[in-house]
Amino acid sequence: MSQPVSKTRVLCRRTKQIISLVHTKNNLLSQLELACSEVEYNSILSLLHCTRTKLRKLRKAENHFKRISAKRSLEKAFKKNPYKCGKDILSPPSTTYLKISNKKLDEYLSESVSDNSRNIELGDLTDLPEPPFIKHKFKNSILNDKTFYNVLSRRSNSSTPGPNAIPYKVYKKCQHLSRFLLLLIKGFFKKGVVPLQWRIAKTVFIPKVPNPDPSNMKDFRSISLMNSEGKIF
Repeated sequence: MSQPVSKTRVLCRRTKQIISLVHTKNNLLSQLELACSEVEYNSILSLLHCTRTKLRKLRKAENHFKRISAKRSLEKAFKKNPYKCGKDILSPPSTTYLKISNKKLDEYLSESVSDNSRNIELGDLTDLPEPPFIKHKFKNSILNDKTFYNVLSRRSNSSTPGPNAIPYKVYKKCQHLSRFLLLLIKGFFKKGVVPLQWRIAKTVFIPKVPNPDPSNMKDFRSISLMNSEGKIF
């Protein structure tokens, strides 16, 4: 079994020169402390001054290059999605996470989600309008290939996957997998059964205020992340 290839960072020429000059500067500083004569001290000091000058110029050029690259990236992001780019700059997303015990979370959800009157019958509801006449019947035909691939192509690659961590991009790039998923959907549609893994979701709590309190449940809102297969179905 082959070992996974680790991704190594490729350094540019200017970065390599900066690293080399930093090592040279450190070596010269060490030699400067061990200088035996004034002539040797002055020579090392002159070399140290030249090394620092080169290092300063290279760092200045590197910082200028990084600023230009960051500017180009922002211009590209703004042209692609102006609203998202402006929102990320003016109000960047908060990195605060909810930190409460499972007991408090269950108590909060039971109070906000459950209905204590769910077992009480409503009885006869008066003054309800008559249901409208059905003009077009609901299509219950088997999903065809064209409709499936149109739905799959419109899914966003940036959409966060569900509990199985499989994004839409996997099915977009792998034709055999997308074909297999289509066969599964057709089979489940015929049997009238929806798999359990396509019906469950992972709940994530994200901040809804600029500076949320990690212990305050009201500063967060919940979103449900379903598996990509279930959302396509």
